[in-house]
Amino acid sequence: MSGSMDARKDTAAHLIRESCRCEPRSEYRGACNDQYLRIRGLSAQFILYTKASLWLKHNGYLNNKIYHSNPILPFILETDPFDTSKFGSIRSLDKRLPAKEIPLHAIIVWDAHFSPNEGQLPLKNLGNSDSLKLLKSFVPKKPMTVLNQYNYEIHIFIKQNDE
Repeated sequence: MSGSMDARKDTAAHLIRESCRCEPRSEYRGACNDQYLRIRGLSAQFILYTKASLWLKHNGYLNNKIYHSNPILPFILETDPFDTSKFGSIRSLDKRLPAKEIPLHAIIVWDAHFSPNEGQLPLKNLGNSDSLKLLKSFVPKKPMTVLNQYNYEIHIFIKQNDE
């Protein structure tokens, strides 16, 4: 019985339901016009990112080092966000040759909101690398535009060989 409870907790739907129950702490009300703190439902962006994160978990990639730019990833995966043996920042990657200094089998989770903006890593630089293989893409059914007019999508790459 406990196994089925754990399985239910490990779904995007469960995480989304639990997140919707959160209420912001009263001292933070009004910050950012409440747009980030008052939860009346979750954004399609968060839902898609949750699905991509759980895909990593269910496909056995949690033992690989994961480079990402969205700070929510370790929390969705219920892992220590400060564990540098498990996580790295896209900001630390070489922008021209992103696979250059990362370990073999490392994962890069590129999302159109954070990666090209805060991480300053264009998607084309990942696609042009002979060392990286695209594992999975997550594209919303209904397109959504994010910062700097990018269409929101998530692409997961693995380093398969050295350049």
